[in-house]
Amino acid sequence: MVEVYFSHVGEVPLAGVGKPETIHTGTLHQILLQIEARHPGFCQEVLTESGDQLNSATLVFKNIVVNDDGRFLADDDTIPIRRLDDVVTDQDRNILIALFHPEQVAKFLLEALTSTDERFEYAQGSVNYRSYISGPENSRGNQPLFIKSKPEALYSFTYGRFISDLVTDGLIGINQGKLIPEPLRDAVADLWELESDFRLRLFQEEALSHILSEMTKPRDEVKRPLLLTIPTGGGKTEAFLIPLIAHLYDLRERELCAGRIPYPSVRAVVVYPTRALANDQARRIANILYKMNQEAVEDRKISVGVLTGDTPSSGYNLLTERSLLQLCPRCSTVINTFPDKKIQGNDEKLSIARCICGTEVDYFRLTRRDILNYPPDILITSPDMINRMLQSPRYHNRIFSSAIDIVVFDEIHMYESVFGCNVAHLLRRFEEACQRKPMYVGVSATIRNAKELACLIFLEICSF
Repeated sequence: MVEVYFSHVGEVPLAGVGKPETIHTGTLHQILLQIEARHPGFCQEVLTESGDQLNSATLVFKNIVVNDDGRFLADDDTIPIRRLDDVVTDQDRNILIALFHPEQVAKFLLEALTSTDERFEYAQGSVNYRSYISGPENSRGNQPLFIKSKPEALYSFTYGRFISDLVTDGLIGINQGKLIPEPLRDAVADLWELESDFRLRLFQEEALSHILSEMTKPRDEVKRPLLLTIPTGGGKTEAFLIPLIAHLYDLRERELCAGRIPYPSVRAVVVYPTRALANDQARRIANILYKMNQEAVEDRKISVGVLTGDTPSSGYNLLTERSLLQLCPRCSTVINTFPDKKIQGNDEKLSIARCICGTEVDYFRLTRRDILNYPPDILITSPDMINRMLQSPRYHNRIFSSAIDIVVFDEIHMYESVFGCNVAHLLRRFEEACQRKPMYVGVSATIRNAKELACLIFLEICSF
C-alpha cells in the first residue's frame, strides 16, 4: 500500500478528493484507476482525452516530504513519474499528484493576493481585486501565503578620505598615499556622476591600497591574495577595478618615462564563471577605459579584450555575428561599423568599432585574431577558456607570460565542490605557463566559508 497526496488549485477539491488516499501499489495507471473507482471523474482531470498519458497540467512525484505545516517538499529521494507504466512499489514512501491548470492558478493568485475593491476581467470570467499585495500574515485554505524568513541584514558603509588626497599627477607613490592617476579619477567621477572631489567607501580605499602595495613588490616576491566579501550593490566591482586600472596606467607611465614603448601583452586577467557574466562586465570596463583613453596618445591607452565562446574569430565575422561591444560608450548608439586599422610598426590590422557620432573604439579587442596579434592589457575570460588556451600552442605562447601581474575571480562563491577543485588545479597549470605566481583577488557577495574556499583555490593564506 502507498499513501497518495493531492495538490490542486481550484474552487472545489479535485474531483471530490480532499484527503490523502491509501492505495494498492502497482503502475501509475493502476493507481489512477483505483482513485477513479472511488472518485468518478478523477482520470478525466489528470489524463489526456485519449487517456494514454498524463496531461500537461499534471505532475506526479513519488517519495516526497510532507512538512509539519502540510507543505509538500522534495529531497534527494524524490523522483518524478512521467509515464503511466512507471511502477510504484511498497518501498516508496508516498505519491503526490499535483494539478496546475493555468487559468485556475491565475484566478487563485488574483483572489489570494487581492481584495474586493474592483473587478478584473479575464478569459474564464471575472474576479475582484485590489491594488496592493497581501501581507505575510494572510493565508488561503489554512496555508500561509508567504514562508517566514529572516530579513537580509543591511550594512552601513564607512567612507574614506576625499579623492583629492589620493590623486597623483605623476607616478603612483604608495608611501605618499598617492594612489589614483588623474585620468582615472576623472573617468570614475564622470561615470558615477559625482563631484570631482568625492570619497571612496573605506573598503574600496583599503583594497586600493592593499592591491597597489602588493603590485609594487619585486616580481619574484609572493603577492598576498585578497578576498572581498561585499553585499550586493556595495561596490565590489569597483573595489578591484579601480586599483587594477590604476596599476596598468602606472606601468605604462613608468615604461614611457624610461624611454621604452610598452609591448602589447596581457597584464591582468579577470575571470568570470560564465561567459554571460564576462560579456556583461566587459561593457562596464569598456566605458571606464573610454573616458581614460579618449584624450590619450596611442602608447598610453589601456586595452581590454573578452575571450569567451561568443568572441568572433576575425573582423569578417563581425559583419555576421553579434559584437561584444554593441553600444557606443559615448552616445549609446548601436555600433554596426567595424573597419580595420593599420597599426604602426606591424603588418597586421586591428578591427575597431566606429559609431555614427564619430567615436572610434580601438582599445577594445573585438576578435580572437586581434587578441592574439595585439594582446590586451586586461583579458576577461572564463575558466573553461583558460583551460582551452593552455592546451592550444597558438594561445599559450601569446597569452600566458610573466607579464601577468594580477588575476581576479569575480563571483568566487561559485568555485566550490568539484568545480572549485578543477579551478585550483587549473591555476597551478596557469602559474607554470606564466612562470610566476600572480596576485589573486577573489570577490563575492554571497559566501560563508570565504577563507577556506579562497585558501583552497589560491593555496595561500588570504588577507581580508
